[in-house]
Amino acid sequence: MTGWRPLPPSGQQPPIEDHGLIGDGSTCALVGRDGSIAFLCVPRFDSPPLLCPLLDPDRGGIFRLTVAGATHSRQRYLTGTGVLVTEIRSPDGTAEITDGMALRRDAVLEEDAPAGLGTLIRLVRVLHGRPNLSLYFEPRGGAAVTGSAGELWLRCPQQGLDAVLRCSRPLPPHRGVPLEEGERLWVALQWQPGPRAPGDVADDPLADTVRLWRAWSGHLVQDVPHRQLVHRSAITLKLLDHFANGAIVASATSSLPERIGGDRNWDYR
Repeated sequence: MTGWRPLPPSGQQPPIEDHGLIGDGSTCALVGRDGSIAFLCVPRFDSPPLLCPLLDPDRGGIFRLTVAGATHSRQRYLTGTGVLVTEIRSPDGTAEITDGMALRRDAVLEEDAPAGLGTLIRLVRVLHGRPNLSLYFEPRGGAAVTGSAGELWLRCPQQGLDAVLRCSRPLPPHRGVPLEEGERLWVALQWQPGPRAPGDVADDPLADTVRLWRAWSGHLVQDVPHRQLVHRSAITLKLLDHFANGAIVASATSSLPERIGGDRNWDYR
């Protein structure tokens, strides 16, 4: 989707065009080139934001996987899917973050029916070198936290929901962990009661999600001009499709002003 580009200075928000969209038909999220989740409303598109640093970097919460000393990054989608890959490069090495919202193994995306597990999965793989990875997580408005480093239970009062954050290995918040080339880990944020997403048992916790997206996109018309662009546009529209009723969400975000300093500041969802 994009080639290697310099990352903005630490503490500076990436521009809106430096974000990719992921979703599960009930909600969606924006993922920045810096490894942050910039906007996420759960459990539905129209719910209060759990994370919205895109709107307020100081009070909007944070969910970021960072590589120490990162200088450049790029993003792309896995072919035929709504699963996003962000590569982040530093002098010590390069890490790949694959983000997707988990879909039920038996879901059929052609149907107007809920398909998601209410879980955001972030899969990290070291491509080369020994980059230093850190996890930063704090919902908007704070949360009451219980549990251990591998599984944190969160009570989020502003959103009126409970969630759980799981990781395949201890990853202390705000402290770097060096990873070797070829090493992998996953982080899963689940806000919907029910069965766990397969991240805790599968080598590739997004395998079913990728398979389901490709089964759906395989039905798209192939013989069209600029096929890749047309298919990517169709997948983007599908990410904005409320699977329960087929309605299209007007925008993945809310409260972004039409013009900075202007009064046109509506919830476009």
